[in-house]
Amino acid sequence: MNSKKIMVISLLSMMLSFLMISDTSAMGLTTFKKEPTVFFDGDKEVLIENALVDRDHQHIYIPFDHLLLSNTSKADIFRISSIRWEPIFQEELFTFDEEIYSKAAVVIEDASKNIMFGKNVDEHLFPASTTKIMTALIALERGNLDDLVRVGVEAEEVPWDSSKAHIKPGDILTLEQLLYGMMIPSGNDAAAAIAVHIAGSVEAFVSLMNEKAKELGAINTNFKNPHGYHDKEQYTTAIDLATIAQEAWEYDFFQKLVGAERYEAYFTDIEGTEIKRTWRATNQQLIPRSPFYSEVVSGGKTGYTSASRHTLVSFAKHLGHDYITVILRGERDGRYLDTVQLMSRAKEIRQDYYDKNKLTALKKQQLITLNGHQVKVSSFEYQNKTYVAVDEIVHYMNASKYQIFQKQMANVLLERAFLPNKAFFKNNKRLSGPFYSPLLEFYVTTEKEGFSLIGRSNPRGR
Repeated sequence: MNSKKIMVISLLSMMLSFLMISDTSAMGLTTFKKEPTVFFDGDKEVLIENALVDRDHQHIYIPFDHLLLSNTSKADIFRISSIRWEPIFQEELFTFDEEIYSKAAVVIEDASKNIMFGKNVDEHLFPASTTKIMTALIALERGNLDDLVRVGVEAEEVPWDSSKAHIKPGDILTLEQLLYGMMIPSGNDAAAAIAVHIAGSVEAFVSLMNEKAKELGAINTNFKNPHGYHDKEQYTTAIDLATIAQEAWEYDFFQKLVGAERYEAYFTDIEGTEIKRTWRATNQQLIPRSPFYSEVVSGGKTGYTSASRHTLVSFAKHLGHDYITVILRGERDGRYLDTVQLMSRAKEIRQDYYDKNKLTALKKQQLITLNGHQVKVSSFEYQNKTYVAVDEIVHYMNASKYQIFQKQMANVLLERAFLPNKAFFKNNKRLSGPFYSPLLEFYVTTEKEGFSLIGRSNPRGR
């Protein structure tokens, strides 16, 4: 067996080991709520009205005796491992009224169409540095965090009175570092460097910003620069900004980014000398020693110009739901007070609904037999039925699927002495049916310099 074959088998083993990592969530009393769910079993749609989800929407449970799981044919291991699902959120969308001082504001729950609170949500106002949320979104869509970026003259061309990360032409940073430099100290110089890296020029990047705004439905928004320095033709609305923020919040890294209080960056300057920069948040909600520190929010982005006054976009999670508040044309301290007031009210309403509709059960690990395989999954008893975590079952079925695949691949490599490509899977009936599924598509491609094992996954996660 040559080295390439050994490497392929080794990679497959590593993949299997990764898939076999089991959930370690704590057992014991856990709160659940009813969440009707559509399951997609191949081309069929199966509605399960008595599906239950746990407190943080981490696992979906259905009765173990449901027909979706009841087949015992060995071949069905491949069917079960391809099941996907989509909860039907039938919970009532709550709205509320509050007295706040800011000119415009909005609170959304999960999506921009779910407006819990609104005040002048469509009025054209200046976004100031909350513009950088769109810049971060495009950078995450089009760039890689480990990209090395050589800062150009654009960093010196931002207005002299801009907020800055204090980077200079010739400095070499990663895109990740530049994103922190843009969002934490609100560096306009970092925003300009990101724009040029992604699009080749600031002007081309601004075009991308406006295209993205239209794509998202933020039709009352217009950008003129990537950082928010005042321009009378750069404007947005509370609901448009919430829409943009909701899209950015889908990225796990963005959630980490807007929740950071400080960041230390180590990079090199034009002469190769190592530079250290410590950036501290402009957002007082994130600083424990600040009188405006609040655990009600988990992140946010501030903004200020004399024309825009004080702006603030904030984010939070609660009971499996995502919350975004936008404050436009607020006061320096008042934007924090308004945000906490609105976010607290939104969470209280959801908590009250949850408390009235929850059920509590004893969650435990239970050994079940499925398609001839014994697997240990989270379960609980409710209304004389055993409920099991479907995602865990699918996880273990996928692990079994890849275990079989690993053995088959080893045999193919030994017997046929070549590296298969994507076409091989599609043309080989013995493997393409069970192993080439839409949900878990992956294949091996051969290249002159070697090969790559490619796995497709959603780059964003809620």
